[in-house]
Amino acid sequence: MTPQPKKKRIRLKGKAYTEFKRLIYHKAEGKCFICGVIKPITINGVFNEYLCAHVYHIKSRGSGGEDTEENCRISCFDCHRTDHDGCLCEYVKCQRYYNKDCLVHRT
Repeated sequence: MTPQPKKKRIRLKGKAYTEFKRLIYHKAEGKCFICGVIKPITINGVFNEYLCAHVYHIKSRGSGGEDTEENCRISCFDCHRTDHDGCLCEYVKCQRYYNKDCLVHRT
């Protein structure tokens, strides 16, 4: 049996990632998918970690997540940091990802 080649995952860099971020940002109308606050994509053409919108990966890049529209959302710094610190409720995330109850967190 011949081993199957691994599927190459989509991981963008440089200009391609910048354009991808703009696409996700405009689809979200700049709103954080968790709290709804609107943040700019840049300030005077410069990304500010604390004041600008972040690309949030539902499945992180480190866990094999890809840079795709299905896997990415826009979030503000506070919500992005809160989730990475492990303090964001899974129920809240399911509500925001799918705009409905998931099977695990159904009420």
